[in-house]
Amino acid sequence: PFSFVVDSTESNGIPLKSGLTIISWMKKSNPLIIETLSASAIVFKNPKIAALLSWVFQKQKPSKPNLITTDIKEALLFTSKHLQNN
Repeated sequence: PFSFVVDSTESNGIPLKSGLTIISWMKKSNPLIIETLSASAIVFKNPKIAALLSWVFQKQKPSKPNLITTDIKEALLFTSKHLQNN
């Protein structure tokens, strides 16, 4: 198993079509995600990204624990904890 953190704190925005791309990838990759992923975290400061991710995760629920936060330390602790519990 593995976990990952996406640090997008320096991002100024995200294209709207990215939401559909993420949903499509999550659906297509779901069996592999369930088999190999322990947890994931997304770190951001931009409220546009928060809104887009909220919409994405309403449309496609994450298969494994996922944290959305503005704190990189919290994200690393979260993913590390879930990886150790696997």
